[in-house]
Parts: sequence; structure tokens; C-alpha cells
Amino acid sequence: MDGKTAVTTKAANRATALGVVVVNAAGNERRNAWAHIIAPADGFDVIAVGAVDANGNLASFSSPGPTADGRIKPEVCAMGVRTIVAASGATTGDAYYQWGSGTSYATPLVAGVVALLLEAHPAWTVAQVRDALMSTASRAASPGNDYGWGVVNAAAAVKK
Repeated sequence: MDGKTAVTTKAANRATALGVVVVNAAGNERRNAWAHIIAPADGFDVIAVGAVDANGNLASFSSPGPTADGRIKPEVCAMGVRTIVAASGATTGDAYYQWGSGTSYATPLVAGVVALLLEAHPAWTVAQVRDALMSTASRAASPGNDYGWGVVNAAAAVKK
């Protein structure tokens, strides 16, 4: 998890170098033997996303950093515990909703904020989007390897 070894991380790094904002789940490894972020969340400019519950408490499964080279990860967190998600019936094909938990449920929420930022500021670079998210998140004053810079604040980020 050094930001340059995993093939998916290499691809994510290339995408960010080309101006694509890449948002990726930090992973659900905290309680497992691995217990760290997953690739390509270790990418240098990848926005790795951790999960919190409705009260802003870190999810028990949300993968922490740091990267192997000491960078703080994840960058931000979003709701990822008991999140209502669309699903489909395995046998019937019927659509319905269910509860789900995981950093993969938090990640689309952050990606949505990124889309709003880019709509409001179409000329922003990857670095400017990252800065807006991180500098306005709930723990921006004291980032760490559990929450990163904290829970995203879309309204504050768009005004940055």
C-alpha cells in the first residue's frame, strides 16, 4: 500500500494524472487480519473513503491508514452504516431497497459531492477538489488514520 505498486493503484494514479477525480472505498478490513486500506485507496491523489454511522461514529469495519509510506488515509468519511441501498431480487429480478453497510456504500455519497463540486467549479483540478473536501470536513483541524479529515461537508466544500 505504497501508492505505486498495485496494478489498480497504478491505473488510478494515471487517471488522476489525466485530471479524473478518483473516489475509492478505503475497505472493510479493520476487523480482519489485513486491517488496513485496500488498493487503489492508497493512490497518491485517490480520495479514499471511510464509513461512519448516522451519529458520525467510525464504523467498526472501516479500514484505517496509513499508507506504507506514511500518508494519512482515508481522506474523508461518509455514511456507510445501515445505509438504504437499491437492490434487485436474485431470482425474480424485482427491484427493492435494503439496508447495507460498508465503505462501498459511503463512497458513492462522496462521489456525488465530487460531482456537485465539479458542476459548481468545472475548471477545478483534482487537487482543488481534494482540498475542498478535506479542508472543510469535520476533523480538518486534526486529521488522522481513522477518519482522515473527517465527514464530508458538501455545502462548505462548494463554497471553498
